[in-house]
Amino acid sequence: MPFSLRGFIDRTINLFKMAVTNHQIHNVVEDIMEQVKMVNERRKRYKVDEVSNSPVVETIDPKNELPKRLLEQESLSRKQSNIIPIVGLGGLGKTTLANSLLQDFKAQFDCHFFVSVSFSPDIKKIFKNILVQLDENKYGHIDESWEIKLLIDKIIEFLKNRRYNSMLY
Repeated sequence: MPFSLRGFIDRTINLFKMAVTNHQIHNVVEDIMEQVKMVNERRKRYKVDEVSNSPVVETIDPKNELPKRLLEQESLSRKQSNIIPIVGLGGLGKTTLANSLLQDFKAQFDCHFFVSVSFSPDIKKIFKNILVQLDENKYGHIDESWEIKLLIDKIIEFLKNRRYNSMLY
């Protein structure tokens, strides 16, 4: 008798464990079903089925697009200056694009400069570089003691009443 009672208790415990496990599985399945319903509702709300399944790829040629924008800006105001930021991942041709645009448009401006900015830029060096590009004779031998404020003031003074174009990348 004690042996069969032990077997009965073991079977009962196993059945109880299976019931608990089945209940947990049932709860997980219910959660999944609820999430599926929510996804379906969002799909209907945002009309996902109406959107084309194939992606629309539109190629934009920056070499042609940027000059159009420059010319649009130019027509708005002949005295307006242009600063064109060119950003993106390395190896995309930003430097080549900026140099090419600068060469194409520099004749249309009183002055121009080209600035390359890294992830950890040396601001003082950038401003010195700008001044040298603007007037190498006057600023070719800038004293190292010049502070950033003085450099900025000199750039502003030089660019005042001038139409300029700069490429920042």
